[in-house]
Amino acid sequence: MDSLKAHTLDMPTGPRMRGRQSAEDVVHDNTRRAQFAYRGVQAYAQHTGTDELATQIRDLLGDLFHLGDAADIDIHRCLKVAREYYHAEIRGE
Repeated sequence: MDSLKAHTLDMPTGPRMRGRQSAEDVVHDNTRRAQFAYRGVQAYAQHTGTDELATQIRDLLGDLFHLGDAADIDIHRCLKVAREYYHAEIRGE
């Protein structure tokens, strides 16, 4: 976990999101997105006491399904759109 955090999720320096299209900008912006998600998962994990990142993500996703049910939100549609956004972002679109 520490090597993942240190290697992959270090906060890049410079502007928050570059929004340009070079390969370096895409990597920068997607690293930022990964860190934003990591911070959210870590905040959630403080309430569950889970240590392993994969377990934290699974638990959070499961609870997001419960939240979707409670708020009458189509979580499957949210996942579909999120997947589309993810693919566009890794292509630099």
